[in-house]
Amino acid sequence: MGYQYLQTADKDDLTNIRNGNVYTRNADGTSRLLQKAEYIGLANRSKHMGNVKITYEKLNGLYATMRLNYRSSWYVADSDGNGVYNTHDEHANGFVLANCSMGKKWKNGVTVFGGMDNIINYRDANYLPNVQGRMIYTGINFNIQ
Repeated sequence: MGYQYLQTADKDDLTNIRNGNVYTRNADGTSRLLQKAEYIGLANRSKHMGNVKITYEKLNGLYATMRLNYRSSWYVADSDGNGVYNTHDEHANGFVLANCSMGKKWKNGVTVFGGMDNIINYRDANYLPNVQGRMIYTGINFNIQ
């Protein structure tokens, strides 16, 4: 298991906000000073990330794994154009990826395996184009001594 809590900030951004040099836009288009509480830190950084992996193995060579990866939302675009990321900006939704695999190892060096990655078929073409949809795979591995 693993968990990460991340609080990020750019020191120059915080200084500019404290000095009253950063503005944001209200919904009606009017400008106002950005409050420190509205500053969310650096782009592309999730505040919460976690993972869990469960593995099962038997003495006869049978094994199975289940992996869950979680990432909370993160900000991706400076929508109000003020040069800092704040609560008015565009963000990507958080998600969970679930993967599983299983296989059988024989004493003669042969392993047969299969699995499925991204079981729930999570996709986000805009903010995570490298995360493909559900992928099913199988294989045979020969280990020659």
